[in-house]
Amino acid sequence: MTGHTPASVLAWRARPVDETLAALETSRQGLTAAEVGARLARVGRNVLPPPKRRGPLLRFLLQFHNVLIYLLLAAALVTAAMGMKGTEAAKEAAEIVLADDNFATIAAAVEEVRTIYDNIRKAIVFILPTNGGQAGVLVAAILLGLHQMPITPVQILWVNMVTAVTLALTLAFEPAEADIMRRPPRDPREPVLTPFMLWRVAFVSALLVAGSLGLFLWELARGASLEVARTATVNLLMLGEVFYLFNCRRRMNPVLSWEGLTGNRWVWVAIGALLLLQLAFTYLPWMQTLFHTAALDLAAWGRILAFGVCVLLAVELEKAVVRVLHRRSGG
Repeated sequence: MTGHTPASVLAWRARPVDETLAALETSRQGLTAAEVGARLARVGRNVLPPPKRRGPLLRFLLQFHNVLIYLLLAAALVTAAMGMKGTEAAKEAAEIVLADDNFATIAAAVEEVRTIYDNIRKAIVFILPTNGGQAGVLVAAILLGLHQMPITPVQILWVNMVTAVTLALTLAFEPAEADIMRRPPRDPREPVLTPFMLWRVAFVSALLVAGSLGLFLWELARGASLEVARTATVNLLMLGEVFYLFNCRRRMNPVLSWEGLTGNRWVWVAIGALLLLQLAFTYLPWMQTLFHTAALDLAAWGRILAFGVCVLLAVELEKAVVRVLHRRSGG
């Protein structure tokens, strides 16, 4: 069937070691002749080289094999073929061709793609509520009939520019979460923005709106100038986004751990850059003139910092509640 005869098989097994290696198109790879001979005695001499002339039955089976492989690959949801040893029919029908013939490459690729997709969702769930909080402050001020807006258009532009350059960009460098390969496959029809993510956007937006508007009214009530109240509101929005950034590093898993707080060094680089920019925004005279800001005292910074911690804890509590409900529902 294979095209070999008993005489050719015996001749093959009787060959010297170097001739056997040459026929198999390989080398000693640093092994001695005795070590090579021992390996060939176990497996090498039982692996016959392809015959120069194939028998008719073998040719028929090979053609049938190629057709069968093509049909099976065409019917599969995701098809893969070997790049080095696979047949041309398999490569043409497959959607994935493994260049190194190593199935572990598929697992590595799946992990990488899941991480990228996860980070895209983290960026979305970070950007939307921060922008929603800024818009919500203005809408709430209008609905409440306030004569002065808590934040001016140029200050909104500053917040968007600074957070986009610093905070949001860091989520692109997030490493894979520990359970990313234990998660079930995602439904291809599932939208990028899921109902849970919409809830998270609304929840965090409400927190930012309540805190910003509350601090603005508080500062005005205690006799602070409009510039001071607006400066405190802008800084509260920024610090709220900074603490919420840590929540976004883990969309469902808790982040209150050493790895959760320090696992991405670019987060801390971005926070340091943001704090420097906010200090300049608040205290440099030419920045005060440009953005209509004023210096804040330590008490105001203390209230702003306390609000940021409350945002962090509130979102972590929300995660814990969602995890419990998810487990009870059997998901």
